[in-house]
Amino acid sequence: KQQAEAASSLKSSVLISVTHDLLQPLNAARLTLSTLVEMNVPEQGVALIEQVDRSLLTLEDLLRTLLDISKLDAGMLRPDVCPTLLSSIFEPLRQEFASLAAKRGLSLRIRPTTDAVVSDPLMLRRILQNLLANALRYTQKGGVLMGCRSVGGETCIQVHDTGPGIPEAQRQAIFLEFQRGESSAGDQAGFGLGLSIVRRFASELGHEIKLASRLGHGSTFSVTLPRATSANLTP
Repeated sequence: KQQAEAASSLKSSVLISVTHDLLQPLNAARLTLSTLVEMNVPEQGVALIEQVDRSLLTLEDLLRTLLDISKLDAGMLRPDVCPTLLSSIFEPLRQEFASLAAKRGLSLRIRPTTDAVVSDPLMLRRILQNLLANALRYTQKGGVLMGCRSVGGETCIQVHDTGPGIPEAQRQAIFLEFQRGESSAGDQAGFGLGLSIVRRFASELGHEIKLASRLGHGSTFSVTLPRATSANLTP
C-alpha cells in the first residue's frame, strides 16, 4: 500500500511539473499568434492563424484540466470558501464564450444576477466554465442558457443546452475521466475530462450536481450551493 501511494504521489508530482512547464511555451505561442494577426496578413493567412490558435486553446484547456486533476490527486488543491458574487463569475464567462458561440452560429444567454453564494470562486468558475464549454461543444443548433434561481436557502445555477440529449445509460459514465457522450460535434469533441472536473470540484466544495436530459431536446446541468447573505459580503 505504501509503495502504491508513493507511486501515485510521484505520478501526480511529475504531471504537475510537466504540465506547468508545458503551459509556458504554449502561452508564448498564443501571444506570438495574436501579434501576427495585428500585422499586415492576408485574409487567408488570418483564417489559418485563427485555426492554429483554436488548436492551441484546446491543448491549453486539456493541460489545465490535467493540472487540476493532478493537484486534486496530490491533495494540493484545497477549497478557499468565501461569500462570492455570482456576477463576478458570470460576466467574465459571458465574455469568454460569446465569440465561440457566435462562430458556431449559436445563441449564448447568461442571465445577470445579484445573488451571492458561499463557494471557492476559482473552483466554481472552473465548474461553470466546463459546463458551458461542454454545452457549446455538443450543441449543433439553438443555443445555451445559464441562469440561477433560489431554492429555499440555496441557489441553483443551471446550464441548459439544446443539444442531442444524453441517454440515461450514459448519465453516470460521462462524469468519469475520458468518457464522452456518443453525439459529438465533429472536431469539436473534447477529451472527456471537463465533466470529471465538475464532479470532483463539486465534491470538494460539497455542492450538488444534477443532470436532467431529454433525447433530441437538450440537457440541463444544475449546481446547488449555499446562498450568502448581504451581511457576509465584504464591502
